[in-house]
Amino acid sequence: MWFGSISYSLYLWQQLFLVPLNQPAWLANSILLSIACVLAAALASHHLIEVPSRKYRSRVRLGAPYR
Repeated sequence: MWFGSISYSLYLWQQLFLVPLNQPAWLANSILLSIACVLAAALASHHLIEVPSRKYRSRVRLGAPYR
Protein backbone atom coordinates (compact mmCIF):
# COMPACT_ATOMS: atom_id res chain seq x y z
CA MET A 1 0.00 0.00 0.00
CA TRP A 2 2.86 2.39 0.78
CA PHE A 3 4.36 2.01 -2.68
CA GLY A 4 0.95 2.53 -4.24
CA SER A 5 0.42 5.73 -2.29
CA ILE A 6 3.61 7.29 -3.66
CA SER A 7 3.34 5.80 -7.16
CA TYR A 8 2.04 9.00 -8.75
CA SER A 9 4.92 11.00 -7.27
CA LEU A 10 7.36 8.36 -8.52
CA TYR A 11 5.80 8.63 -11.96
CA LEU A 12 6.25 12.41 -11.95
CA TRP A 13 9.88 12.44 -10.82
CA GLN A 14 11.34 9.33 -12.50
CA GLN A 15 11.87 11.02 -15.85
CA LEU A 16 14.09 13.71 -14.35
CA PHE A 17 16.45 11.30 -12.60
CA LEU A 18 16.36 8.07 -14.60
CA VAL A 19 16.78 9.31 -18.18
CA PRO A 20 20.51 9.78 -18.94
CA LEU A 21 19.99 12.80 -21.23
CA ASN A 22 18.67 14.94 -18.39
CA GLN A 23 21.23 13.99 -15.77
CA PRO A 24 24.49 15.56 -14.73
CA ALA A 25 27.51 13.29 -15.22
CA TRP A 26 27.91 12.50 -11.50
CA LEU A 27 24.34 11.18 -11.34
CA ALA A 28 24.31 9.32 -14.66
CA ASN A 29 27.07 6.96 -13.50
CA SER A 30 25.20 5.59 -10.51
CA ILE A 31 21.81 3.93 -10.93
CA LEU A 32 21.46 3.43 -7.18
CA LEU A 33 22.02 7.13 -6.56
CA SER A 34 19.47 7.92 -9.29
CA ILE A 35 16.89 5.65 -7.65
CA ALA A 36 17.59 7.19 -4.25
CA CYS A 37 17.07 10.68 -5.71
CA VAL A 38 13.79 9.61 -7.32
CA LEU A 39 12.55 8.20 -4.00
CA ALA A 40 13.61 11.31 -2.09
CA ALA A 41 11.90 13.65 -4.55
CA ALA A 42 8.78 11.47 -4.67
CA LEU A 43 8.50 11.31 -0.87
CA ALA A 44 9.00 15.04 -0.53
CA SER A 45 6.44 15.75 -3.24
CA HIS A 46 3.97 13.31 -1.71
CA HIS A 47 4.20 14.71 1.80
CA LEU A 48 4.50 18.40 0.90
CA ILE A 49 2.00 18.63 -1.97
CA GLU A 50 -0.26 15.60 -2.34
CA VAL A 51 -1.19 14.94 1.29
CA PRO A 52 -2.13 18.58 2.08
CA SER A 53 -4.10 18.88 -1.18
CA ARG A 54 -6.05 15.70 -0.37
CA LYS A 55 -6.90 17.06 3.07
CA TYR A 56 -8.03 20.35 1.54
CA ARG A 57 -10.09 18.53 -1.10
CA SER A 58 -11.86 16.43 1.52
CA ARG A 59 -12.69 19.58 3.52
CA VAL A 60 -14.09 21.28 0.44
CA ARG A 61 -16.21 18.26 -0.49
CA LEU A 62 -17.64 18.00 3.01
CA GLY A 63 -18.37 21.70 3.13
CA ALA A 64 -16.18 22.26 6.18
CA PRO A 65 -15.07 25.84 6.69
CA TYR A 66 -11.54 26.65 5.58
CA ARG A 67 -9.14 27.68 8.35
